[in-house]
Amino acid sequence: MKSPLLFIFCFLLFTACNAVYLEKPMPQSGKDQKTIPAHWPGVYELIEPDKNSDSALFKQCLRMERLSNTQLFISGETRLAKKDVAALKQLFLKEQKAGRLLDFQITNRFIYSTVNTASPEKEINPERQITTLVSQGDWYVLANSIKPLMLIDLDTKTVTNFDVPVAGSLGGNDLIPEADSLSADNVPLVFRQKQQTYFLNVQPQGHTNWLLYTISGTGKSDLAVKLTFQKDKKNFEQRLDYYNKITPFLSMGSDYLINPTDEALDQLLADPDLFEGWYLKKIGEE
Repeated sequence: MKSPLLFIFCFLLFTACNAVYLEKPMPQSGKDQKTIPAHWPGVYELIEPDKNSDSALFKQCLRMERLSNTQLFISGETRLAKKDVAALKQLFLKEQKAGRLLDFQITNRFIYSTVNTASPEKEINPERQITTLVSQGDWYVLANSIKPLMLIDLDTKTVTNFDVPVAGSLGGNDLIPEADSLSADNVPLVFRQKQQTYFLNVQPQGHTNWLLYTISGTGKSDLAVKLTFQKDKKNFEQRLDYYNKITPFLSMGSDYLINPTDEALDQLLADPDLFEGWYLKKIGEE
């Protein structure tokens, strides 16, 4: 499963296949966390290991907002650095020369373009497109990309997963004009800390077992995230005998169930080839 990076952080909680579930929240020796870590809030670029994100002009990002000591709101957005606008114009000129882009304009508020959507053997079929830009310091945020993802609430011990309908379904009400409708699903959460790592145990809807996120610092402000989701199914199956020696893996179709000790879990998490992982590079404050 490869979703757009912006949504992997959220949607794998609720739609994961090829997952490795835990029988109970972990680690057993971990301390239940009562407050949101103070260093988490900020804007982060979401980076897949072994991929060169520096070459991408549009950055997929997560914004973490600490609403209170016990609530963290996470949203997603796509960003364009203002210093990269010149490079974007050069890319568009190249696309225009190749015939894929018919014309374009980039302003401080919009990216306007006419795209050739026809196949090479057919006549030109132009489609006009507009992207609204929101200026924030050294960045432009693509307005249509801003999406609520989840709310972590340590008081209710739940994670709320948000889903916004297809863009354009603006309704509004007497209080707030042009407001989108929003659906939300609540699932149980057990939030623990062990040494410098935080463990978010989440029980997806329809499950009695748990998926696990780990979040740890990789430097002064960056974070590393792992999820108990098979990184490479083929490689996982080839090494299954090895993993079974650490702790038994019970097959549940394409998923697996484990009940590791804390020491066994540490060994599994230390394996770079077992679980999906991402880096969160801090690029701005909340």
